[in-house]
Amino acid sequence: MKNVIIPGMLFENMGFTYLGPIDGHDVKEMCLQIEYAKKVQGPVILHVLTQKGKGYMPAEKSPEKDHGVGKLSPKTTQECNTDQVGYSHIFGDTMIKLAEENPMITCFTAAMPAGTGLDQYAKIYPDRFIDVGIAEQNAITMAGGMATMGLRPVVAVYSTFLQRAYDQLLHDIALQDLPVTFAIDRAGIVGHDGETHHGIYDLSYLLHIPNMHILAPSNGDELEAMLSVATSEINHPVAIRYPRGKSRVTHDNIENVLEPELICAGDDIAIVAVGSMVENAKAAAKILQDEGLSVCLINARRVKPLNIDLYKELLEGNTIEENVVIGGFGAYFTQQLQTSMASVQVVNIGVEDKIIHHGNQKQLQKVAGLDPLSLASKIKTALRGE
Repeated sequence: MKNVIIPGMLFENMGFTYLGPIDGHDVKEMCLQIEYAKKVQGPVILHVLTQKGKGYMPAEKSPEKDHGVGKLSPKTTQECNTDQVGYSHIFGDTMIKLAEENPMITCFTAAMPAGTGLDQYAKIYPDRFIDVGIAEQNAITMAGGMATMGLRPVVAVYSTFLQRAYDQLLHDIALQDLPVTFAIDRAGIVGHDGETHHGIYDLSYLLHIPNMHILAPSNGDELEAMLSVATSEINHPVAIRYPRGKSRVTHDNIENVLEPELICAGDDIAIVAVGSMVENAKAAAKILQDEGLSVCLINARRVKPLNIDLYKELLEGNTIEENVVIGGFGAYFTQQLQTSMASVQVVNIGVEDKIIHHGNQKQLQKVAGLDPLSLASKIKTALRGE
């Protein structure tokens, strides 16, 4: 009875000093409790109660929608720059269309229906939507079980949260070569969500998993096409990684979305860009072309498996990815290419072996050396052999 009536008694019995519950919006009280906790000998649990969007009524009424967003119009709470559509929104709309065509599709999320773009899908197809709560491991294992029964599960998850389920990816999906599609949102540098949310590791922990197919769209049209192919034609695990941000969508039909796209041909240097880095690579190529270099630019689209024969004409080149360099696309590309062309020279450009901190996406891309000017500079350095 004492444990039920008195808050924190369970923790006290386990040897913790329990403080709370405390109003997390009361700064003075928070400071007092934190100072007291610092003086307590042994472990302390500080129980703090907060409310998402506190003090801003539109966010209080819609805590998930207005939690961690970009620039808003303060009067309407609508996001600015509406000439483009967010990748999450494109994903959600596409899944509604595909589910109408294919009754075997079932979508999963881990407590983020709105964040991943599945909120409208959930309303239209409630019997084909599963929210497992904050338990990505459960979503993946359940999706694998459904795939064994002939369904086409799609798991929508942020890149940083998929890390929690590596064991399930390997043992429950890849080992059985099950046709589960992973819609990996927020791949690459995500910006203001901070260090813990950057999706710069997924290529490194997915590339070495057998049977895994990996795709990276550079725009909304490619995302639509890749989702269609993944849920109907590829009978293996498929990971589709796409960035936080927006893209213009024309709904054009893209043929051979699994093959590389030659954006421009050139003789001096070849650039193979992955997903979100294609636009920066285009700008970098323009800088190099203005300086008299002949640049070949390729949008990789498919990260794994590679049709290496299509790349064999590249005598030397650069790979650009918004992933850590260690174990990423560049390393995999170089290994695959050098197996048949031992003399090829490839320079891999990506996130170096360091933590990316807080800031907006453009700022952090510049810090990481992935903005167009930095890319052009690194490519020129590589050409000089430095």
